[in-house]
Order: sequence, then structure tokens, then C-alpha cells
Amino acid sequence: MHTHRDHPTPTTSTARIVALGVLTAVLAAATMLAPWLLVGSGPDAMATAFGSAFAHFWTSGSGAPPADLTALVDGWRRFHIAKAVIGLALLVVACRLTIALYRGTSEPTRRRPLRALPAAAVAAIALVIVAANIQGAIAPLSSLLPFLSGSGDPTILAIAGRVHAEVVAPVGGEFSAPLQVLVDDFARYHTAFAVIAGVLTVGVLGATGVALRAAAIAPRGARTRPLACAAALALVALATGVVCAANISSAAESAQALAVFFGG
Repeated sequence: MHTHRDHPTPTTSTARIVALGVLTAVLAAATMLAPWLLVGSGPDAMATAFGSAFAHFWTSGSGAPPADLTALVDGWRRFHIAKAVIGLALLVVACRLTIALYRGTSEPTRRRPLRALPAAAVAAIALVIVAANIQGAIAPLSSLLPFLSGSGDPTILAIAGRVHAEVVAPVGGEFSAPLQVLVDDFARYHTAFAVIAGVLTVGVLGATGVALRAAAIAPRGARTRPLACAAALALVALATGVVCAANISSAAESAQALAVFFGG
């Protein structure tokens, strides 16, 4: 009888792993770069254009955004839609790469999570990108507001200061028409993320239940891994639940949240 030493054997094609890795890198780069092609400018130019359009809107005293601001908002919505779509593709590919790396060899199971960890981290980042850009597509005006601080124009910064002053102490006890538009959009912005975070929380709690069930039916010596997975998922659910609650509070008190934003 002959004996021989068993060696790890590939269970997933190396070529497949390489292809998924390259596609992940390409999609990661596309997520960061491609959406800017839709707006036709970079961050600095966007800050300048939005600062000018916002000043026009604020000084008009009207609740109907002028044409220049409307064009920027529409373009920014397309930016977020494109980034969400590419981010979703990145999420799918990164998840597939994670699985491929985990199953890549027949090496001891305890080492497999370390092989798959970088791809899993990319998948987690992609999920955040998708969620944030869905929010931005729903309320692109509020998503544009951070550009005001990057305009570098003293006039624009002064207008931002007046927005903060009015939202804290409205003239005559009522918001002006432009400010009411901002308050309403800010509420929409936070409501969108509250819903997204709530859906994620429910999904992660469901996955936690699956992991706990797997631990319950596993042999006594094989329960550590599913229990650890359930604990990690429970922490994620707690984090997304806190984010959901915070955004519900901000949506309910959108004027106060806007005041904090402009006052920060």
C-alpha cells in the first residue's frame, strides 16, 4: 500500500479569480471617475458653478429654482444614478470575488476568511457607495450643498452664513421661499437614507437569524464560526439601526439639521 501527502488543490479557477480581480479594479476606478463625465466638470468647477447658481437662487427670493440651478441639480442626479449603477456592479463582482477567494483552495478553512477579506472590504465599500448615491439621486440639491464650502468665494460663504442665520432665526417667524425649498429637500435627503438604513438593518438581522440557526443545528465542535458570524452581523445591524434612527430624527427636524449643517 502506498501513502502520499495530500496537497491543497484548486477548487476555483485561478484564471477566474484573476479575471474577477481585474474587473473589480476596473469597476472601482469607473465608480470614482466615470460619473464625472456626465457632469462635464471636476469638483472645483462644480463648486464654482454651484456657488454661483445657489447665490442666484437665494437672492431671487423665489421658491422656483432658476434655470442654472435646475440644470446643475439635474446633472447631479444623473451623476448619482450613474455612480449607484456602477457601484452596484462593483458590489456584485466584489461579492463574487470574495466567494471565489474563499473557495480558491482546499487549504484549512480557518485561513480562508483572510484570503477573502480584501475583496469583502471592497464589497462593503461598494454597498456604502450604492446607498449614498441612491440618497443623492433622490435629493440632489441637498447633496450639492457641501460644494458651497469649497467655492472659495467670500460672497458665497457670506450667503451660506445668511442661510444659517435665517434658519436659526427666521425673519417674521417664517422661512423665505428659497429656505423652505432647502428645508424640504433636506428632509427628503434624510428620509431617503433612513429608509435605506432601515432596509439594510432588516436584511442584516435576517442574515443574523440564518447564522444563529446554522449554529443551532451544527455539531458542538463546529458552532464557533456561525456564532462569530452572527455576532459580527448583529454589530452591523446595530450600526445601521443607529444610522436609521439618526436620519429619522434629522428628517423630522430638518430645519435644525440644516442649521447644524450650515453652522458646522
